[in-house]
Amino acid sequence: MPRYFIGAISNKEEVVKKYFRQVEIGLLFLPLAVLLNCAAVVRMPLPKKIPADFIRSDAVLFYNGFEQAPLGYYEKWRLAWDWGDSVYIKDGVAGGRTTIVQDKDKNRGKVLCVLYPEGTFGPKENGAQWLLKLGAQYEELYCSYWVKFPYGFEFVKGGKLPGLVGGEANTGGQKPNGKDGWSARIMWQKGGAIRQYVYHVAQKDPLYGDGRPWQEEGENCLFTQGQWHHVENYVKMNTLGKSNGVIISWLDGRLVMDEEDFRFRDIPEIGIDAFYFSTFFGGADETWAAAKREYIYFDDFVISRVPVHGLIRMNR
Repeated sequence: MPRYFIGAISNKEEVVKKYFRQVEIGLLFLPLAVLLNCAAVVRMPLPKKIPADFIRSDAVLFYNGFEQAPLGYYEKWRLAWDWGDSVYIKDGVAGGRTTIVQDKDKNRGKVLCVLYPEGTFGPKENGAQWLLKLGAQYEELYCSYWVKFPYGFEFVKGGKLPGLVGGEANTGGQKPNGKDGWSARIMWQKGGAIRQYVYHVAQKDPLYGDGRPWQEEGENCLFTQGQWHHVENYVKMNTLGKSNGVIISWLDGRLVMDEEDFRFRDIPEIGIDAFYFSTFFGGADETWAAAKREYIYFDDFVISRVPVHGLIRMNR
């Protein structure tokens, strides 16, 4: 089965150090030409595969790379098989908007393709949503995945991408009150600009979440059409009574956001307890609608106690 649910660990630092020691030893035996080639493409992300020994390690709570899924419509039964019995399927799957396809780069293998019909917006008619319950409450976690916007993709005003959530997973204009829930998804915006889209108690808007830009050297980060991008979030819950919750984000292994002013909760019963696969054009009105029939591709979802982007840096 392609999924892995592994309990919390207390020695995560030692797990990571041991893993990277093994990687470093392996690098000593690489041919010089390979090392020079890696150095020449230092800003390009890895080809798909995350090392299998890392996926099986105690550091990983969940992994899905779609390699065992059959090509064709990604139906409810297969999604439940891949994501586990605790997954709650909400939108888009029954409507045939999720498909498993072979990526053009055969080295990447099978990937998830999501459809966004022309003239539609919001998850009822556009994209797909499901909620993966993690079976426990965590104070801090990482989530990561690959995403590709194909050539010719029209970003319009923007849309949503998956992220970690807790409690009632507040979205859709439901401002958190500190006792219900929160969410930390990603957004694409006009021209491919990237933002962290966060519903938390101290958000500025009375309804909709805060959009925090992903930036590098003072410039807004952009999704590039036709290129696979690796995105990763780290979320740490706030101390009760304080606005010191943390979100750190990486794009293709590069730090693009590091902020520590979020108030996710006011009670200890709220933590990180789910991953929300949530993607659609929107926005709450037709000005956010897809200009034409669009697709976005996803791969290699990882939920872990330690970062994945370090693997990318080690193997470039």
